[in-house]
Amino acid sequence: MGPGMERDPDKRYRYLRLVSTMGTLPLMMGAAPTLGFFAGRWLDGKMGTTPWLQFVFLGLGFGAAARYTYRVLQNVRRDMDRL
Repeated sequence: MGPGMERDPDKRYRYLRLVSTMGTLPLMMGAAPTLGFFAGRWLDGKMGTTPWLQFVFLGLGFGAAARYTYRVLQNVRRDMDRL
């Protein structure tokens, strides 16, 4: 077993949970702005406001990704303190 990986199954589960939680960050950092951009583009096509809603929703996507990252890092820090 690696360093810090005692035979405690609960502790191994916590490590696995931390790694998997941190693994969601790159996906969210790419998905939220992309979805925001395409949602804004679609709305621009419906409302004729090109390109304003693309930029607004892209910004909202980046904001959502930043907020998600902040919340995940808070949870990881809390979980690391419990180990």
